[in-house]
Amino acid sequence: MQQKSSGFTLVEVAIVLVVIGLLLGGILKGQELIDNARARSLGR
Repeated sequence: MQQKSSGFTLVEVAIVLVVIGLLLGGILKGQELIDNARARSLGR
């Protein structure tokens, strides 16, 4: 007989945290690229 659990498993929580980390990392890297491009264009 299986019990029906209503919470998240540890694996599900870990996957969500990894996805959030990848999204934040991509956003921060993109912002860095934009800042570098802006600095280069102002430097000319």
